[in-house]
Amino acid sequence: MNRNAIIGLGVGAALLLTALTSAFTVNEAQQALVLRFGAVQRSIQQAGLYFKIPLIDSVNYIERRVL
Repeated sequence: MNRNAIIGLGVGAALLLTALTSAFTVNEAQQALVLRFGAVQRSIQQAGLYFKIPLIDSVNYIERRVL
């Protein structure tokens, strides 16, 4: 393999990893808090597919039955 192919595979793998870690789902029985460096950025109460910034945002799930 030449150098450009190796660099292309590395960039492709990094983009795939970023895309996979940026999506998350919330089920009907859950609520979610999106935290950026520990501070609440948004509260999600509807079920569905959502996106976050990888490595910066984290998601905490809360069971709706508890609330």
